[in-house]
Amino acid sequence: MFNTADGANAAGLNYIRVPIGASDFSAGEYSLDDTSGDTSFNSFNINRAPSYLFSVLQDVKAINNNIKVHIVPWSPPAWMKTTDPTYLLKAVQGFQSKGIPIYAVSIQNEPQNSNPTYPTSTLTPAVEGQIGAALRTLLNNNGLSSVKHNWDNAGSYPITLQKMQDAGNSFAGVAFHCYAGSVSNQDTFHNAYPNKEIYFTECTGTYGSDWWADIKAFYAMAQASKAVYPKDAGGPFGQRIAVSVEGNLNWALRVGAFVTGRVSSSDWLRYSLVVLNWDDSASTSWNPVSVSATIAFRGAQASYTFPVGVTTLWWFAPATSATSAFTDGTTFTFVDDILRFDVTTCPQNATTEADNFTSGR
Repeated sequence: MFNTADGANAAGLNYIRVPIGASDFSAGEYSLDDTSGDTSFNSFNINRAPSYLFSVLQDVKAINNNIKVHIVPWSPPAWMKTTDPTYLLKAVQGFQSKGIPIYAVSIQNEPQNSNPTYPTSTLTPAVEGQIGAALRTLLNNNGLSSVKHNWDNAGSYPITLQKMQDAGNSFAGVAFHCYAGSVSNQDTFHNAYPNKEIYFTECTGTYGSDWWADIKAFYAMAQASKAVYPKDAGGPFGQRIAVSVEGNLNWALRVGAFVTGRVSSSDWLRYSLVVLNWDDSASTSWNPVSVSATIAFRGAQASYTFPVGVTTLWWFAPATSATSAFTDGTTFTFVDDILRFDVTTCPQNATTEADNFTSGR
């Protein structure tokens, strides 16, 4: 899941969200301080978290040392009633004492969700804004100014935008879930605060539903993580480039194209394609159909047959030369910076080819 090497049969994920205390997937209910009334947090103990949590995170770090860890409570300790920013500070410090640097912390998972079957807690935007301002000060005063923190599930907060104005300097951005509202909530927020970060931190399908229809778009988004991952240590993340998908089967492919810069100007740029083929007829009966496309990039063409699922392709090209190349040596002459797909045919042996769920080059 976390191997970022080009060509590896792995997703190359680089971001993990971890509960502070129990979540709806935990074996039992716990917080990191269950001593009632312990406002001084003398009983706070990071080791109340299962030991495997930190060993697994260390294993992930060993594979991808640039992993970003985002922590968030599903609920504060039951006795606390409202989240104390000191509890969150100590959680950040506790994770870091285990060798897990924290990239971001949210104050409360789904702050409008109250569910008696697993840990939850409601917070008003006003209270969350107050806690956020206090936590920002605590982090800064304890050498943790680089740790970001976010509204969580901002899309369903009716006055979040006003509270972002009130406490905006305290928050790096917002985190959304897919269970209510619309993706347009993200647009509303971005238009109001274009310099704030937007995270999409949770979405699951519905039990008994068409699971593939539920997850395939998000699977493609996850694959894009690898496409934009820095090629060099300390190098830049990739940037999206323009894509045009044409032809009578253009509806079947969802295509993202990216270019990643290099630390050394003499090193070739990396280009990546993430292509989702969802021609599966899953709404009626499972019938995966591979789709052939002609890919035009910088003045040259190549053909590829995409099985149902997600395919990631890579190649490298000099920044100023007139030639780009796949890693197998196939060369292309380019004249512009837009990638075009012409999707018009399906191979006759589509069913056989569709058995190869993912592939890469």
